[in-house]
Amino acid sequence: MVDAPVAENHVIDLSPIGTKKVRNPDKHYLLTIRLTRVDERQSIIYRRYSEVFEMHCKMIEEYEELVTSKPRLLPQLPGGNPMGEKTAKDAEEDLQQLKEYCDALMKLEKKYLGCEIMEEFFLVNDDDMKFMKEEGADVKNAVEEIGGPVASEEYKAIEDYKPTDEKSVGLSAGEVVEVLEKGSSGWWYVSGSGGSGWVPANNLCSV
Repeated sequence: MVDAPVAENHVIDLSPIGTKKVRNPDKHYLLTIRLTRVDERQSIIYRRYSEVFEMHCKMIEEYEELVTSKPRLLPQLPGGNPMGEKTAKDAEEDLQQLKEYCDALMKLEKKYLGCEIMEEFFLVNDDDMKFMKEEGADVKNAVEEIGGPVASEEYKAIEDYKPTDEKSVGLSAGEVVEVLEKGSSGWWYVSGSGGSGWVPANNLCSV
């Protein structure tokens, strides 16, 4: 059996740092998580407890040895009904439980921390950027302001690029953009004249 590819710049630290109340499309609470990668870059992501629970279940399905090994490698995910309606008190309890879970999660081997399931969960998305703006952080320096010395970088588009879905953004040949997040899957999150979104890294070159 061939091992799945492992992200070289995988996450090495997870720090749940707060909760955020959201009212659209329905009232719910998000867990605010600061993550640090091997190259010391930091990002902020916002996830429902149910999304954490979904990631947990995917890991168990993909890597059965995480729960069948003695001692168990993947910690149990504490908490009540992850899909149920949450109150502010519930969210705070989830946050405390998530801190313990993340501490144990970071003790897993690199092949698990850098797997596709984890990388998908950790990728900064449009909602993450929106929430950072709402909290008063300029997207270009959001990571630095919230807790990590990461500066954006300027790159130039080699050729035109048409977005393939709502998460990507179009580029014009020669356009200079700011790279805000370098995903390990070959896609980078950029901010340019057409807005913010993901683009293929091989279509960018240093300015």
